[in-house]
Amino acid sequence: MVSQNPFTVGQPVPPEPFVGRSRLIAKAFNKIFQPGGNLAIWGGSGMGKTSFLEKLKAPQTWQEEGHDPSAAVIVLLNCLDIDPFTASGFWRNILIRMKNKLSGHPELQETLDRLLAKGKNTKDDPIEILRQLGDRDKFLVLLVDDYDAALRTRRINIQKLTGKHS
Repeated sequence: MVSQNPFTVGQPVPPEPFVGRSRLIAKAFNKIFQPGGNLAIWGGSGMGKTSFLEKLKAPQTWQEEGHDPSAAVIVLLNCLDIDPFTASGFWRNILIRMKNKLSGHPELQETLDRLLAKGKNTKDDPIEILRQLGDRDKFLVLLVDDYDAALRTRRINIQKLTGKHS
């Protein structure tokens, strides 16, 4: 019997067949539970970064590593989904995804609704909701994919802006 290869260029592998990264997964969880911890993963296209983030997001992975996934609000954000990329759009998307994850918490929803009603969000907006999560013994795990989109310059069509041909 021949098994199908789960790897498809340009598509993440689902968490179930993702194997062989146990040391990296353990290291990621060490960083998640370290105060102020963070972990950056970079590399060329197709090496499995998105699949790895999908694996970290999966509740089964948390349980396999001996952690309670219900304690975390796990948000996966792909920066390519923010077009054009702006700092405000980045923070707004995080708040929206948090709101979707916290549907069973009306008091947190109220805070998120108020923050989202502002229109333009900043890095300071998540602080209040993070405090409220902490009061409930919960924490945010923010998984950011394709963060290099934030560093790309956008081409501006000079002709459209000035009405002149270059």
